[in-house]
Amino acid sequence: MKMNSNLSERILKYPVCKKDKEVINSLFFSSVKKFPKCFDVIMVLGSRRKNRILTALRLYFLKPMIILLSGGAKLNDQIKECYRDLEYAIAHGVKKNHIICEDQSLNTYQNILYSFHLLRERGYIFSKILIVTSDYHIPRVQAIVEQVIQDYHFHYECSYFPSRSRHQYAGGWFLYPTVRQEFSEEIDKLSHFSN
Repeated sequence: MKMNSNLSERILKYPVCKKDKEVINSLFFSSVKKFPKCFDVIMVLGSRRKNRILTALRLYFLKPMIILLSGGAKLNDQIKECYRDLEYAIAHGVKKNHIICEDQSLNTYQNILYSFHLLRERGYIFSKILIVTSDYHIPRVQAIVEQVIQDYHFHYECSYFPSRSRHQYAGGWFLYPTVRQEFSEEIDKLSHFSN
């Protein structure tokens, strides 16, 4: 995917032109075509917000299975992302033996790599994994997953499920400067995979 080099700069300015809105909506909000029906593990990528764990809990209560919580970054209260999510999941009825924590990763690449290694160590060799992350994050996560699977010879089939925060819907993301900033940064990161 070829990235327009000025797009990340242009979307920082308001109003965002119609063509740029269409490009962003196509790039970040069309990654998930349908809900995957068959998966063995729900993998939640670390986040400072709780929207990803909330989405994972909704999926878990539809079909209880292993939830892998990934994220070693410390939050404001000095608890790591995965342990905050672990406490939240248990408090809301997830069985502790259904949760695996990966607590060393500090970025998206490490979330995926370390989680895949942990799954392999636990015997999940040929698993189907449903990765829960923000919808605008999915294109870069897909690129990282493909790279990690190729580089480390993992045998995982991955699907992606978006968690959404209230400002990230395709219809209104451009109204919020902080969301435009997040998207601009994500475009810059994604551009490294399009060369």
